Amino acid sequence: MSFCPNPECPQFKKTGKSSEFMDGTVVCSDCGGQLSEKELAAERAKKVEGDLKKRLIFTLGMLALWRVLSHIAPPGVNVETLSSFLGDSVSDTISGHFGLSHITVFTLGLIPYITAYVCVEIFALVLKPLKSWRESGYSGRLKLRRTALIATLILALAQGYGIASRLAGMHVGNLLYSNGIGYRLFFALTLTTGTFIAIWIADQITRKGIGHGISVLICSSSVAGIFLETLQFTLGRSFPGSPFEYLFIAALLSGAMVVLITFMEKGARKKYTDGMESYIPLKLTTAGIIPADWAGYLLSLPFAAIGFMQTESYNGFAKWLSPGELGHSIIYTLLIFFLYYIFTSTFNMPRHIIDSLKLKGGSLEVPVNENAENYIDRVLEVMAFPGAIYLCLLYFLPEILIRFDFPIFLGGVVFIITVAILLDLFAEFSLRKKAGQLIKVGEFQDIQKAGLLKAILEQKGIPCLLQGYYHRSLLYFFGPYIEISVLVPKEKSDEALELVEQYIP
Repeated sequence: MSFCPNPECPQFKKTGKSSEFMDGTVVCSDCGGQLSEKELAAERAKKVEGDLKKRLIFTLGMLALWRVLSHIAPPGVNVETLSSFLGDSVSDTISGHFGLSHITVFTLGLIPYITAYVCVEIFALVLKPLKSWRESGYSGRLKLRRTALIATLILALAQGYGIASRLAGMHVGNLLYSNGIGYRLFFALTLTTGTFIAIWIADQITRKGIGHGISVLICSSSVAGIFLETLQFTLGRSFPGSPFEYLFIAALLSGAMVVLITFMEKGARKKYTDGMESYIPLKLTTAGIIPADWAGYLLSLPFAAIGFMQTESYNGFAKWLSPGELGHSIIYTLLIFFLYYIFTSTFNMPRHIIDSLKLKGGSLEVPVNENAENYIDRVLEVMAFPGAIYLCLLYFLPEILIRFDFPIFLGGVVFIITVAILLDLFAEFSLRKKAGQLIKVGEFQDIQKAGLLKAILEQKGIPCLLQGYYHRSLLYFFGPYIEISVLVPKEKSDEALELVEQYIP
């Protein structure tokens, strides 16, 4: 496509847009000037700004729709009866913990989809059909996604029916329209529909808005939850002095945490390659937030066993391991450190990185007489220690503040997730503001490969965005529902695709 770059062209003065001509045309039919392949800078900037505004408005509109629909109660549930029976609480929602004080059509949210996708990914390690799809590139990933959607349907129906049965088992008058099997199935179908609407909203945000849709919905829910939880916690406490002093200190702490999280999540050790003139960014947070989650699961196992042993000694042990107690903090910290090293060695596989480089004629630059694989292993082990300390600090910050009698609920893993998603959104906003329309040239599940490709593209002068990179890096293998999409400016897409084929297996 060719454009008339003359600002005095009659067509530009009339419409505010440059005349467009098919390739091969060299002279403007309106003013007789020479054509160019580039639009006027002012016009291009106007188009970029217009596209960015449309995406922002669309994203905000879909978020507003999500928040409005999240307050619609399922048909046949007497919300007033349920609230009066259980007590209404703004912080205790089914979507967060499967409680029963707040039921809406979107009670299940994205939980069945996320759970189903992770299960499909795990089964793909051992089941031959799924394994072949997992290794067959983008087309295989689409098949896995369809499988995950089928699993989501089954899981959401089961969970919805379970919630309906739980409500029916309360034996509260006028709580449900009916306690029969037919109504329970209808209730389950309603909640399942809500889940698929949430998936559709997330997909629309990814396609037409800004950011990865699932990440954006998670972020909006997290921000709302943090705000409401902080507000409720603040209003429900008595302060020795002015509450504004505590809120000011809380704001300073929040700012410091955002700086720390940004430094840790964006920080990386760059290990250079020789044949490809690029580098592999090894993130400082080598295991993400998974160790904190798994430490909680492992620590819950003794409680399950203790539940069958109602002796005084076992009850004392259970109290010692209860959240907030010193024993719980010590064991949890040790588990986080242990799992952090385990997951660092599991998720960051030096052999795969080195083999990928060799396939494309590259190798890793390491000190003389060093084995590349052993060298990366040692680097990752060194990085794991500060990463584990960072995760423990953020995880235990609310408990630390309470122990020092600071009446503000602040911190936690949710805070890390929220900041990481905001980093993704800010990176996409910045590139779209500069480059305008972006084209997807690749999709990755492997964080190291995505980082390597970004380094190659930028080394070749091609601006690049890894959509969902920071959020996915917190989850590693357990976040297949957040794929890393490689986006580049439209005019650079052909060159970028050639580089993808040349360097990335």
